[in-house]
Amino acid sequence: MKYSRGFTLIELMVAMAVMSVVVSGSYIVFEQVQRAQDRLDAHQTRLSKLQNTMNYFDQDWKAALLRRGIRDEYGDIPTSGFIGTENVLEWTRRDWRRVGLSENEQRSELQRVRYRLDQERLMRDHWQTLDRSQDAVPVSTLLMENIESIKFRYLFVMTDPNNPVQASSNWSEAWPPTDAQFAGSAQPELIAIEFTCVSKDWGEIIRRYSALHAPAAPVIGV
Repeated sequence: MKYSRGFTLIELMVAMAVMSVVVSGSYIVFEQVQRAQDRLDAHQTRLSKLQNTMNYFDQDWKAALLRRGIRDEYGDIPTSGFIGTENVLEWTRRDWRRVGLSENEQRSELQRVRYRLDQERLMRDHWQTLDRSQDAVPVSTLLMENIESIKFRYLFVMTDPNNPVQASSNWSEAWPPTDAQFAGSAQPELIAIEFTCVSKDWGEIIRRYSALHAPAAPVIGV
């Protein structure tokens, strides 16, 4: 009678050692692949947020009504329907979609929007009504995080009604521009804005937008 020969203790230990090396190597490879996938997913998420932010701004700007003013919470009417500082931009837009509203619910198709920076977060605010009451609270949407700074500039043309042929273009850090930037009968006309966003993820992003109903004036290369 023949007996089958089993494994010795040394052979079992060698097999276990080889198996542990194979398993450890497989885990390391899997961990590296998982980390690469996580980095790719995070990058894709940041890219998607950047694209959504630019789409938000583009759509709001395309629907802008720069001459549509509102009454603020104090009952005052701003001198311009389009108000901007170096870090905040606010205007009225049209074509506010009636998503989620029934046929009997009434709401204006005009919407007041504002872009601002809040502790490294780029925010978009909008109000349910154009003319605000003192207790009106905007609806805030977080667009992007890790934003170091934002800056707006406003390109305008000075046109003198007494001499409309002569016009000069200037940049301003506020809109309407201060009285010190023009004098006499000359009136400023907005023709473009510049939006600069400095992100920790993407660096400096600069975009320029032509103003609606702008006079014929070059924007590119100014």
